[in-house]
Amino acid sequence: MLRDALPCYADSMDPVSLGFYAIVCGLLGAVAPNFPRLPVRLGIGALVGVTAASVLPWIKGMMGGPY
Repeated sequence: MLRDALPCYADSMDPVSLGFYAIVCGLLGAVAPNFPRLPVRLGIGALVGVTAASVLPWIKGMMGGPY
């Protein structure tokens, strides 16, 4: 089974993380075509990714769950 083949990925994405990153990526994808050039889009994408990864633990803490 896939779970046995990839044990490090089997339980790594909980529903809160999945939903959070889906929203962040969806919003970024919606506005990215408006950015002028590829280097600008890559830079903004990296900044959004680092910000999202930094904010997610705080959001999970505010939710109070065992996420």
